Amino acid sequence: FNPSNWEMTQTVMVRGLDDGNTTIETVTLSHSASGGDYGSVSKELVVMVTDDDDPGLVLLPAEVTVEEDSSAIYKVKLATEPRGEPVTVTVSGTGSGVSVDTDAGMDGEQKTLSFTIADWETEQPVTVRASADANAVAETVTLSHSASGADYGSVSKELVVTVEEADTPGLVFSPTPLRVVENSGATYTVKLASQPTDGVTVTVSSMGSDVSVDTDSGTDGEQTILSFTTSNWDRSQPVSVSAADDGNTIFETVSLSHSASGGDYGSVSQTLEVRVMDDDVPGLVVTPPAELWVTEADSATYTVKLVKEPTTAVTVTVSGMGSGVSVDTDSDMGGDQSILSFSTDPSTTNYWEKEQPVTVSAAADTNTRAETVTLTHSASGGDYESVTQELVVRVREIDSPDLVFMPTTLEMDEGGSASYGVKLATEPTEDVTVTVRGEGSRVTVDTSHQQAGD
Repeated sequence: FNPSNWEMTQTVMVRGLDDGNTTIETVTLSHSASGGDYGSVSKELVVMVTDDDDPGLVLLPAEVTVEEDSSAIYKVKLATEPRGEPVTVTVSGTGSGVSVDTDAGMDGEQKTLSFTIADWETEQPVTVRASADANAVAETVTLSHSASGADYGSVSKELVVTVEEADTPGLVFSPTPLRVVENSGATYTVKLASQPTDGVTVTVSSMGSDVSVDTDSGTDGEQTILSFTTSNWDRSQPVSVSAADDGNTIFETVSLSHSASGGDYGSVSQTLEVRVMDDDVPGLVVTPPAELWVTEADSATYTVKLVKEPTTAVTVTVSGMGSGVSVDTDSDMGGDQSILSFSTDPSTTNYWEKEQPVTVSAAADTNTRAETVTLTHSASGGDYESVTQELVVRVREIDSPDLVFMPTTLEMDEGGSASYGVKLATEPTEDVTVTVRGEGSRVTVDTSHQQAGD
């Protein structure tokens, strides 16, 4: 200012910076003059900063998709610094197989989060888990997050969780494919792959080459319809297949069509391959015909019989065992036998048209690889010299990758130290690195005492 402009108003711009909280601040600006007769003049101006932030919850991501029988994580933080007291956020709205846990370190499922003025902008994780169900309907759940405490008393926010369905509508056949000897019959079963939303009807069609089916042997005539409800959908229903003698020596193949209707099965249609083995040509009938599942450290059984009467006794030798899979054709004898004998004498227990059982065992191992072996059945004797038949055996693994802690709970004195051990539960397919996280300001970890630092 000078003697000429002293009465002209000069503007001072004041800016209020965004501080992230919702507190209304007050600042006192001091103005001290010097020069002329203003050497002792000073004056204050009170500036009140009105906050432009509203309390709110930040959910990351804005919506969550989780696979059935799996889990996903989203995070929660406050949008602004709370005034004074802590803020508690409660999660609700779980259901339809969806659950949440706000603290994986505590037993049970926790549903609250706590924020203070020190950690209000730190993201806190929430684990969402979707349990497995039997239907093929994708569920959607809306989780509500309600805050309380400080200036967050009326704050809430929702998060939509969509469960991706692991099940799909379908038909399950057993066995597949089906082998039936000409001038004879065989049976397969049908069930639904998932629980339907309503009753389902399955119609069998496309029979041919002298093949017929019957879905209800208790009713006169050949029935072609199966009915399933929301209660019995997973119960196998039998279908009888008959193949007439056609006089030729050709092995026919027929694809039976199965068309479903009702519930969420309106667009489901599947075929089952039926292989008709001519009764005039030597052959082996292995049941199940395509593959056999056996659980690790357990056993399963399949059967073998001849298609037609041999000219003399026939011997069938099983080979191809390995990878922990063994067979036994005679459980009454010591050790694992691998030979079946078929007789032409109707008075014997091993008469050619009788099925003979073979027991398959899968040894337990320490890895998580599901083994597969192909068993070969080679016939000799009579007119069966060149006859072979294969069966695929698949081992259902019981081991799963995991970490083993010793001990499972670790306690130590404040200011002291303690050790625990870590090992793998199963043999890995390649090298594995385990990284330890979660240590805080009061706890540190060190996985190698020989190296400097933690």
